Amino acid sequence: MPVVSSTFAVGNVQPCTRRNVIERHTTDMGFVFTPQYMAVPGTDYAAVAASHAAEIDEELRRRELAELEAAPLPVLRDNTKAQFLVRIRDAYLNATGARTLILAKWIIDMLDSGFYTQLVLRTAFGLTVAQWTVFEAKLRALRDAAISLAEAKGE
Repeated sequence: MPVVSSTFAVGNVQPCTRRNVIERHTTDMGFVFTPQYMAVPGTDYAAVAASHAAEIDEELRRRELAELEAAPLPVLRDNTKAQFLVRIRDAYLNATGARTLILAKWIIDMLDSGFYTQLVLRTAFGLTVAQWTVFEAKLRALRDAAISLAEAKGE
């Protein structure tokens, strides 16, 4: 999990009976996020901070997937390999158009590079050996289409 430290500071009671709360969430890479909010009386500040830490983790993982779609192979910062595979699988299954081609290329590139094994990918997609063979052929055809699309030029 990228957020490794979370703290909060609670300000004085305001005329509206709320308190200003400033949180500080630090990731394992040293990035700092400082959400602020006005808390009503009785707010569980630690629970809110924990919730914000989880939201920050999720957003960092989502951004990492978006950034890495254009990269050759992933260098993961905010996802484990297993978390990243779930995100790639879900993104592929919900993709349309050119994004489908890009994600198929990614999956095949990760397979061919050894980043993920055939067994790991087959299991992640919930496929039998026979189903995987058909699926892999489809992914390879989509990868080839992605390459053709990337190389296309107007004349």
